[in-house]
Amino acid sequence: MDATELLAGVAAPVAVIEPTTDACLVVAASPSFRCMMGYRGEGDADLLACALRFEPPALWRAIEAADGDPPAGAPPYVVAEGDFIVWSVGGLPFQVCVRRLATSAAPGRGRYCLTAERYGIVADGGPRDQFFFGQIVEHSPDIIAVIDRQYRHVFVNGAITEASGQTPEDFVGRDHRALGIPEELVQYFQGVYREVFETGQEGRKEFDFPAPDGSIHNYLSRVVPLPEESGETRVLLSYARDITERRTVEAERLALERKLQETQRLESLGLLAGGIAHDFNNILTSVLGMASLARAHCADAMGASALEQIERASLKAAELCNQMLAYAGRGQTLKAQLAMDALLGETRELLRGSLPKQVELRLSSPSETLSVHADRAQLQQVLMNLVLNAVESYGPQGGAVDVQVTRRPFVRDEWLGAVVAPEAAEGAPLACVTVEDHGAGMDAETLGKVFEPFFTTKFAGRGLGLAATLGIVRGHGGGLVVRSTPGEGTCFTLGLLVSEVGQAASVMPERPTRESSTGHVLVVDDEPSVRQATQLMVEALGFQVTAAPDGPSALKCLETPDAGFNMAVLDLTMPRMDGFELLRRLRVGSPDLPVVLMSGYVESDIRERFESDDDSGVQFLQKPFSLDALERALRRAAPDAPGR
Repeated sequence: MDATELLAGVAAPVAVIEPTTDACLVVAASPSFRCMMGYRGEGDADLLACALRFEPPALWRAIEAADGDPPAGAPPYVVAEGDFIVWSVGGLPFQVCVRRLATSAAPGRGRYCLTAERYGIVADGGPRDQFFFGQIVEHSPDIIAVIDRQYRHVFVNGAITEASGQTPEDFVGRDHRALGIPEELVQYFQGVYREVFETGQEGRKEFDFPAPDGSIHNYLSRVVPLPEESGETRVLLSYARDITERRTVEAERLALERKLQETQRLESLGLLAGGIAHDFNNILTSVLGMASLARAHCADAMGASALEQIERASLKAAELCNQMLAYAGRGQTLKAQLAMDALLGETRELLRGSLPKQVELRLSSPSETLSVHADRAQLQQVLMNLVLNAVESYGPQGGAVDVQVTRRPFVRDEWLGAVVAPEAAEGAPLACVTVEDHGAGMDAETLGKVFEPFFTTKFAGRGLGLAATLGIVRGHGGGLVVRSTPGEGTCFTLGLLVSEVGQAASVMPERPTRESSTGHVLVVDDEPSVRQATQLMVEALGFQVTAAPDGPSALKCLETPDAGFNMAVLDLTMPRMDGFELLRRLRVGSPDLPVVLMSGYVESDIRERFESDDDSGVQFLQKPFSLDALERALRRAAPDAPGR
């Protein structure tokens, strides 16, 4: 009986092969082997055609191993006669064992017996089912692999090529170490496989793997045991999904959430700061108003001096409120053209008593006068905050703080990474102020928090200093950039658009000459102390005053026959009816009545409401205010009032 007749009755996939120079001839094959190969022919021509498909390099190495010693460079799984290889047919793994027939001639010649056995991961089914299942696995975007107890790859689908740059044929029969995978990943993978083999439980892990282009991809892996009918687990099934994009999207989402939370936190702090500043300004209005009123009528020099100190303390407290309003974006801005060199000189004089003897303040400005359109008090506050921050960086040993003013064109690329960039056209002239120290410096984490309110690295921190600075710079359309290196120092650069028009102001407005006035003024404020102080100050200027606690009461006063009001002073924020609503109703019956609106909030926001109502005749008075400030506001509102 020849080999063909002998194998015709064999159920297993078995073949007799004969290697030739450039192919491996199938001399005889069992029906199941023919089926496995996807061929239904019966003749020798069919077997020859089948053989043309049957020449994987691993098979040649197995033949050589079956002849004796393994060839040089052979993979580690070819170790001795009868050792098996893993052969993929139609996307399905088969364990193939090659043995030299005893009747064969010299090694490398003659005939060999080849037996093939499915590797335990496919349910019984015909070739069509196997092909269909193989196509599903092969086209899966996930990496699917079968691992044996020696951690060798029994099967790997095509997704491995995109992930590693190597083909499935490169992986089959080799472990990760033989594939040149970094040792730390080899240890990681083998540890996972070992645990699943020992426990029989699914393993779920995440790992990073280098892609062919050098980038690092993130993977989520599931490793499950595949027990056979006998209960023995010879192989594991591993799924690995690339979750890099998901990780990136998740990181971006978390970053956006943190940014939104930070924005909401800062907005909440801004609302809190603005509300506190407004309420505190009401208290200061009463204190400052009463003190300035008492000083105006005090003949005793010592008493007048004491009252003046109260006024100064109230103004300092008002400056703190303005810092809070500036942080909240509601700070009062009274912009005018300012000469930067003159402003620096004034700032140095203000700081003279605050600088330690160990610190030298060095100022440098260009020969030309650089003017900017800015609020004097706020810009001075910015300069003082930056200088004091530099001074505190030195500690007790002291050092030098360099403040330099230069004229530079705005180049957008130079402001990349700035805390805030100037609102200017490319090439527009900027007045840049740099404040530089060579003190302790700041690391990246500290730099990220330095503009947060109440954040400080100093025991005697000023809390709102740099946070208010940032709010003021934004309010002026300016730019601010900070660069710092731990142990080397910090440099702040402030950039403001140069103003070329008109004469820059260099002195504060003079105190007005007091004049006696006449007329009837309506004062409306819901805070009793503010209402009383305002009433007394207006009366001190010579006016008759009628006071009302809210809007409805004020309207009743206006409806009184022969009231004869010449002016109204209204609070902006009141219950029941605010100053805007009261102003609209007042205009119905008295369209030409001069009005002064007083508030602890910023004038610019209120002016927007005025412009929308086309009511340019309304004057604004920032709380807290002195008797002099009140008189100036009344003069602006009604320059032709009786007694003027």
